[in-house]
Amino acid sequence: MNTRIGAMVVICASISAIVLAQAKDPVRERLDRAKANYRMSVELAQKKLTEDFEVAVQNYTRAGNLDGALATRQERDGFLQSIQVALPPINPPAVLDGKWTIVFRSSDPLLFGVPVQNGKSFAIGLDQLPRDYHCVRLRRMDTGEAVILGLGDGPLGSYVARGDYAWRGDKRINRQACNLGIIQRKSRAGNRELAPIMLMDSGDYTGWGFGEWWTGQERQGYVWNGKGIDSTVMEIAVANGPLTAAEQAQLLNP
Repeated sequence: MNTRIGAMVVICASISAIVLAQAKDPVRERLDRAKANYRMSVELAQKKLTEDFEVAVQNYTRAGNLDGALATRQERDGFLQSIQVALPPINPPAVLDGKWTIVFRSSDPLLFGVPVQNGKSFAIGLDQLPRDYHCVRLRRMDTGEAVILGLGDGPLGSYVARGDYAWRGDKRINRQACNLGIIQRKSRAGNRELAPIMLMDSGDYTGWGFGEWWTGQERQGYVWNGKGIDSTVMEIAVANGPLTAAEQAQLLNP
């Protein structure tokens, strides 16, 4: 009898210990909730701050104030670094179109080389470019027209002279406009009023891509084969390998 009672006491004590071990500590539970709420608050504040900065950048860009847009981006990055809050990683993967790697598709040349992916724009960082590429293709997305330039070993994010043409990938800013695209160096622009200019140190030239207007309000310009066009989405892609017959016909410097 005493043995049975002792065994039951031991069993009850063991069960109580198990129940107590499984029971939640209200103090610990409160701390865990506080930490979770803090993390959520920081994430929400960071997201809201980033969105507010992006709205400001878009407003400056729509108003043609590209200097203001660039300054606001720099202010955002500096502020978030000062409070040791990292920007959420974007880094969209590169998109392939056959042998071509698409690195940019947007009507905003400032986004070239800046990782972004949304309903209006796509771009990868220049550090995400394929290792070997020797050609760049610039394509109008409204008409599908395209031109190709052989780059040799020239880096995409710089100015690369190639015979009668040049690639302007350094995003030169002037007159509230960003210069990006292919420059036709064999003939100077005859009239600054007819098309956006893609500046070079040796003079005014035009070409294909994004340029600057020298008449009227300082603003972003869009140009194709030396003629001004309406704002449009353009695509930049790179490739390495033999070109098809159709691509050879688009090559400016065979």
